[in-house]
Amino acid sequence: MAVAVVDTGVLVGMADADDEYHDTAMEIVRRMDHGNLPTGRVTNYIALETLNWIHNRKRHQKAVET
Repeated sequence: MAVAVVDTGVLVGMADADDEYHDTAMEIVRRMDHGNLPTGRVTNYIALETLNWIHNRKRHQKAVET
């Protein structure tokens, strides 16, 4: 099966319901979960960048939940 790197934009869009790309990000993740897209991989750097963004823009608890 193919593998694709998932970038911060998808993860932030998924975690932030107010993000303008939230629906698109959720659809990308849904399609990965159902095998309609390649398996998604997140590097340590992308995970850190995403959690820092959520922590700074949203709140600590949301970053922990994510």
